[in-house]
Amino acid sequence: MCQLTDDPAFQETAATRGILRDKLLEWKIRSVLAERHATIGLSGIAVSVNNGMVILSGTVGHPDLSKVAIQTISEVPGVVDVESRLVAVNNVIDF
Repeated sequence: MCQLTDDPAFQETAATRGILRDKLLEWKIRSVLAERHATIGLSGIAVSVNNGMVILSGTVGHPDLSKVAIQTISEVPGVVDVESRLVAVNNVIDF
């Protein structure tokens, strides 16, 4: 196991640090959405991050919820921009 740390495939690089930063940011975004908006139907949102650029996909129960999600996520430190691929479907019930 200790020999793996010497293997070049397991060395820390700028690319791997970037991946970890994006995963951490993704986690922060999911946490913020859960803390602030757990009861308004944002649980169906998928979040992906690449170099600080956030892509949202999934469905929300009202067009205004897309705006709420984008505004909330834009305020998270580290977010460069937010692209919404969210689809508003009226009368979506969130269980």
